Amino acid sequence: MVSFKELERRWKEVRAAMARQGLDWLVCESTCTAARLAGLVRWFTDRWHLYKITVAFPIEGDIYCVTHGDPYRKMDSPGIKNLVKPYVQTLSAKASTGADLLIDILRRSRPRKIGLVGYGTLSASTYLTLRESLPDAEFVDASDLVDEIKAVKSEEELSYIRRTAEIHDEIWEEVVLKSVRPGKTPAEVLRKAVMALMEKGGVGWWGRASAAPPDRPCSYLGPSDRVMKDGDVFVMLMEFGGPEGYYCEIMRNVCLGRVPRELEEAFDDVKEAQQRMVRKLVPGADPHEVLKESDVFLKEKGHPTETRLAGHSQGLDLVERPALSPLGETIKLKRNMVLAIHPTVYAEKAEANICDNFVVTDTGGKRLQRTPQEIFIV
Repeated sequence: MVSFKELERRWKEVRAAMARQGLDWLVCESTCTAARLAGLVRWFTDRWHLYKITVAFPIEGDIYCVTHGDPYRKMDSPGIKNLVKPYVQTLSAKASTGADLLIDILRRSRPRKIGLVGYGTLSASTYLTLRESLPDAEFVDASDLVDEIKAVKSEEELSYIRRTAEIHDEIWEEVVLKSVRPGKTPAEVLRKAVMALMEKGGVGWWGRASAAPPDRPCSYLGPSDRVMKDGDVFVMLMEFGGPEGYYCEIMRNVCLGRVPRELEEAFDDVKEAQQRMVRKLVPGADPHEVLKESDVFLKEKGHPTETRLAGHSQGLDLVERPALSPLGETIKLKRNMVLAIHPTVYAEKAEANICDNFVVTDTGGKRLQRTPQEIFIV
């Protein structure tokens, strides 16, 4: 759990931004138990739950947090009042929202302007309940307001993120490199890594592992049930949440024997593409311009340019803004943002990946992981 001092810091910054935009309330929601999908609510309340949580955040006064469960259990905490819907109500699509418990509270405040945060995780039932019950209120998208504040990590948050990065390093060295062997499958390696994460206190994970013959591209999205053989190429992506729920991620290749020449050359290029972006991770930088540093280099080398996220902010959510996306980004980089940078090089017989986390500083990105940026051989 984060400290109450940390929660108060967040609330103060958000309320100052709300005042500048004339907002009376913010409403956000998590959609399921997976910590990687509940970061927005966790950031506001330091809570997560078996089912969805709906949060109403006022310009002043107590926050209202609607959960599902036992209505007799008292869950109020400083600054937060808890409202409960019984589990049985979640079986009905219309009754699945907690917004109906908020309507009378919102009406009494006579809100003029309500900001909705995270349309991608706000259920249709919650959205419709709010709009239909509060016809005189203006509803606006307030995602940018919160995303920009949430992306800048406090010293407390950075301490949690550094521990998560250390856990990735420890699991790579203690588990992955000792488990990649002929006769094993990538799925077995991943299971061992996840078990090690749980033993170290981790609370959330997503990962993929795969293997392929040395003359074929090895994608982390490939099959995980291949029984590995001498000469194979193995790749693993670990996106693990540490004890306080903050995410990092790392990706490397392991070769069972020698490194194929085409993979070695592609890896040199993907590492350079990452470094070119990392050098631009300074306050005030436009993420789209950071991405161009990689695209220009990849094009010079004859590789496809990025068509997906080549990097993104990270914290309580696995993927946060700002994003290094071909679609562009409106949020500029700020000091103490933490970004995962993961370009990819596609060659005829190889796919080269690399991923690490970097803190934005005045002199460029500072890498958090200590795992060497190399292709490992076992």
